[in-house]
Amino acid sequence: MGVSETVNRQSSPSNFDIQRMVAFDFLRATEIAALNCLQWLGKGNKEAADEAACDAIRGMFDITDMCGEIVIGEGIKDEAPGLFKGERVGMWREGSPKFDIAIDPIDGTTNMSKGMPNAISCIAAAIPENGSEPALQEIPAFYMTKLAYPASVRQAWLDDPGLPIDVDAPLSEVIRVTAKILGKSIRDVVVMVLDRPRNASFIEEVRHIGASLRMIGDGDIAAALAPALYSSNIDLYVGIGGAPEGVLAAAALRCLGGGMQAKIWPRNDEQRASLVAGGWGDQLDTIFRSKDLARGNEILFAATGISDSPLLKGVEVRGSTVTTHSVLMRAKSGTVRYMTTEHHLERKTIHLRSKWRHGMSQRGWDGRLASFVGICVAPSHFDFGPRGQSPNLRNFWKAAYRKIVSTELSPSGNQRMTTRVLVVNRVLSGKSEPIETKADRQLTQQQQRRSRTLSSNHCRRTTRVVPDKKMCRSARSNCSGFILPSRY
Repeated sequence: MGVSETVNRQSSPSNFDIQRMVAFDFLRATEIAALNCLQWLGKGNKEAADEAACDAIRGMFDITDMCGEIVIGEGIKDEAPGLFKGERVGMWREGSPKFDIAIDPIDGTTNMSKGMPNAISCIAAAIPENGSEPALQEIPAFYMTKLAYPASVRQAWLDDPGLPIDVDAPLSEVIRVTAKILGKSIRDVVVMVLDRPRNASFIEEVRHIGASLRMIGDGDIAAALAPALYSSNIDLYVGIGGAPEGVLAAAALRCLGGGMQAKIWPRNDEQRASLVAGGWGDQLDTIFRSKDLARGNEILFAATGISDSPLLKGVEVRGSTVTTHSVLMRAKSGTVRYMTTEHHLERKTIHLRSKWRHGMSQRGWDGRLASFVGICVAPSHFDFGPRGQSPNLRNFWKAAYRKIVSTELSPSGNQRMTTRVLVVNRVLSGKSEPIETKADRQLTQQQQRRSRTLSSNHCRRTTRVVPDKKMCRSARSNCSGFILPSRY
């Protein structure tokens, strides 16, 4: 009887760990956000990248069994197309778990737009312990002064609160105490600072004391987590950065065991007056610790790298297979899972809020897959059938191709020719023949007739224009009657 009661008690729905049921859905949301925005990496359009990431996250949330509410969004500070405070996400079915969610679809949008390192997609979620107080604290300011440190420094401060580990303390004193706790010399203490004019005083103080300085251009969240990661070789993070990013970092540090202190930093008198009018005047001098920004133990943090960062490696593309590197943390158990996932794009389903797509659709995965492998696909070459499936999918990956327009000078230098032909991607296609339309064949034949005066010397390493194999016997093994960029 006692055994039966024990089994029933352990299997009771009230004893289920709800977080474990939906944690991987949050991770999947960051993964598909990284995949969906990768097409904008280095393209100089951070708004489009942010919009693509938000679309993917909303699509994943639409099929997640939860009652979620965005309590800390993004898009207000930088006027990006983000997920905003108060937005409801999830299926909102009766009995579904409630989550407060803080989100940054792309932390490091500027880096993302420039193709630089330190861009991640991340989500923090927490189950409120009571109905009135949110689990994740919203800060109605753009910026906060932050100080993040590793678990050993946090523990030393808990044992002796008199230590000058304080966001208001002189940075030089913080560095000295940190060096003593970690058993390092001051010159070996590595301090990371966000490269902004508002952080000039911190940068000067680090240099003056002789500590090692690491500056970053963007990516506030990954930088704040770096001191809590043994592999990062970063000991402290200090500086003025985004307030929403500070809450996300606090949630992750609660899971990692590191510590952070933060203080509201009004950037001008107008914002200070706005905060006072909003009832935050008495908290302008308050020092928020990580447990104040992320309350309780039902906290999880999920992130996926877009470009390489101290926290995670970026997305890696090899043909039709894309590898993502992610982390999933839980404060309750202290578990930190690092996951490397391979996505086979020709079979992967992506749920987008804007439009549900499966496989390759005309303005969907054909363009994305093409951008991954560095080719530009002409949609007219696909015979799109029902449900967005392409009958030429298999042939596409056997002989990936693109339309190009190449302007070349003839050997004599006085004749200019423009050739529009199909290009075989040698890496993917092997010996497969390209897919041509009738118009392409006619155009290619026309250009071949116009180009018969070219000599075989025109076949060179950078770009080969060889309309006729007979004219280039020496390069017959490398030429196929098409323009071949050197990387192929």
